[in-house]
Amino acid sequence: MRLKTITALGAVVALSTVLFVGQSARSQGSGSSRANPPQQPRRPQTVEEFAADFWRFLTRPSLEFTTWKTTKAAAPPEGKDPHGASPKAYVNSVFANSLATPPFGSIVVREDAASDPSMRSSVSVMYRVQGTDPKNFDWYWLRFQPDGSLAKGEDGKPLAGRVTSCIECHQRAQGGDLVFSNDPSPLPATE
Repeated sequence: MRLKTITALGAVVALSTVLFVGQSARSQGSGSSRANPPQQPRRPQTVEEFAADFWRFLTRPSLEFTTWKTTKAAAPPEGKDPHGASPKAYVNSVFANSLATPPFGSIVVREDAASDPSMRSSVSVMYRVQGTDPKNFDWYWLRFQPDGSLAKGEDGKPLAGRVTSCIECHQRAQGGDLVFSNDPSPLPATE
C-alpha cells in the first residue's frame, strides 16, 4: 500500500510539474520568441554621441582621414575663407570616385588653420546623408576642436547638423552641390 501511495504521489508531482511548466511556457509564447526576448527601442544618439563616434571613425589607426585622397580646397568667392590657409581637403573613396556629383556617403574633411598653416585650429566636415537636409543637398556639417571634441558656436550650441553659417557660405558654390572644389568643374583627387 505504501508503495502505491508513493507512486501515486510521484505521479501527481510529475503531472503538476508538467502542467506548471507548460502553462508558464504558453504565457511566454513559443520557444523561438523566448530565445530572443523583445528588445527595448534604442534611443537616438545625441548630437555629441554621434560626433564622438564620427571622430573615432575619422581617426581610426592606419585609416585616418589624413590618408584619404585629397583635392585642392577652393576658397569661397568674395570673402575670407573661414577654414584659414589650409590648401587641401580630404575626401573619402565614395566622394573621390564621383567628384562631379557627390553621392550619399560622401565625406569631405578640411583641417582648418589659424594664421600659421602648420597648426590645426579645428577640423571641418561635410557628410552627405540622405534625408538630413534635402533643401541643402543633404549635407550634415560638423566642426571639431583639434582634440576631437565637438566645437561650439558663439551661442554655445554644437556646430553639428544644419549649421547656418556653413550653409550660407557654401550656398555660394557654383556647382549647386555646396562644394567649392567642384567649381567650375571637378578637380581631380590626388594621392
